[in-house]
Amino acid sequence: MRDAAVLVPTYEQDGREFVVLTVRTQALTHHSNQVAFPGGAKDKTDKTLWDTALRETQEELRLDPEDIQFVLELGQQTTPTGFRVSPFVGRII
Repeated sequence: MRDAAVLVPTYEQDGREFVVLTVRTQALTHHSNQVAFPGGAKDKTDKTLWDTALRETQEELRLDPEDIQFVLELGQQTTPTGFRVSPFVGRII
């Protein structure tokens, strides 16, 4: 199994809570056109899976990791495609 992480990015606007999702491009070999949380496989440069979630979010949504506050880590999930995914909730500040 390969380690991966996703971020459930949340923010508040006008007293309402929102979650940010992405739509994967058609050009991808795997998971094309799927609605998803930003995330992906752990890179050798990532010290932790939280770092993975932040890096992937920065790559996919251009959100600065400094603008995301850790909220909590959810339960790890395995996928049929061989990933062990750690989902994190983070607040966009």
